[in-house]
Amino acid sequence: MAGKIIKKVLILRTDYYGALREGGTVTISLGPVNSLLKKGIECYFQSCGINYFPPQCKYFFVKHSNLLLNLPEIYNLTYTHKAAKTAIRVIKDNNIDLLFQFHSIMNYSGTLIKRKLGLPFVLHVDGVEYWAKQNWGRKLFLKNHLKWAEMIQWDTADIIDVPSVKVKEMIAQYSSVDLGKVLVNPNGVDADKFHPNIDTHNLKRKLLLENKFVLGFFGTFGHWHGVDILAESIKILKNHLNNFIVLFVGDGVMRPQVEEIINKNNLGPFSLLTGMIDYKSIPQYMSLCDVLVSPCVSNPDFDLFNSPVKLFEYMAMGKAIVATDVGQQSEIIINGYNGILCEERSPESLAEAILKFYKNPELMEKCSSNARKDAIEKYSWDNHTQKILDAVEKIL
Repeated sequence: MAGKIIKKVLILRTDYYGALREGGTVTISLGPVNSLLKKGIECYFQSCGINYFPPQCKYFFVKHSNLLLNLPEIYNLTYTHKAAKTAIRVIKDNNIDLLFQFHSIMNYSGTLIKRKLGLPFVLHVDGVEYWAKQNWGRKLFLKNHLKWAEMIQWDTADIIDVPSVKVKEMIAQYSSVDLGKVLVNPNGVDADKFHPNIDTHNLKRKLLLENKFVLGFFGTFGHWHGVDILAESIKILKNHLNNFIVLFVGDGVMRPQVEEIINKNNLGPFSLLTGMIDYKSIPQYMSLCDVLVSPCVSNPDFDLFNSPVKLFEYMAMGKAIVATDVGQQSEIIINGYNGILCEERSPESLAEAILKFYKNPELMEKCSSNARKDAIEKYSWDNHTQKILDAVEKIL
């Protein structure tokens, strides 16, 4: 059932993602937009970058400063008021019912909008920016400002939408916010776009993958994706398999490490790095694979808190899945039922799980079928957005 009260939503992204149009960064915007439109809810989207939005979604561009990358903390703070000013105008002009903001560093636009207009405010939080900046970013000069911006957003929001239990625990560790308004709501998938019945004949021939056992990884090669562990596992796999290849689709900060492992160990014949590909082509590339791999790893001082979009896409493709036994993956993948779980940071355990599928086609078929079933019934973007609408209508 769609929303009974909410008819128009403004989705606000205040993070800088420039011309990035591929990967999970884009999917977490596009998936909910398409779902809300299907429910008959009008969508308005404001950000600094262009996505593959359908024409029914009205888009508003608010540019970040050209100096942002030189002084990110300062210009992310000033963007708060610039984004809020435009959003307030859009909300007033179009009688918007709900504000949905993606949490971003040094930004409290949602708070300004909520205080000015009073409409329901849902804040989507993928992680604690203060933690991320300390662990993954450059030196912080305005620590107190960053902490304050996060706290005020969490306090002001009517609902804090988080993709995993771990993110909720992080928020509890870094604040005293009312956890009763935190909605644990995993990311999702468009099961009509990602499905098993995709023709790959021409692409398979083009990439010279015919008659090969194909393993696939799709993602942005982040610190927590574990792509280097997958690369290391190739050394083991080549001792047991002859005609196989590992497809690395994506790009990011960990790519140099992956390339170094491949070059140092002469693994070129068993690997193919495509770089970033067009978002619309991702299902076809996934369909090339016999086994899809999500080798995520936990962070040094906190368990994996992400909700990997690719995991749900893998499931919807109806493919055999090997995933590390960490974070949300250990909750979603039921070992031997809809995939196989392996130890994190262990090329040996990863290779063993892959070989288990290779040697047991019946297990592959069973897990593939159950993964597709779970994706449709539990992890669609329609389920995701309905949870948010239900929570909003409950507080109203």
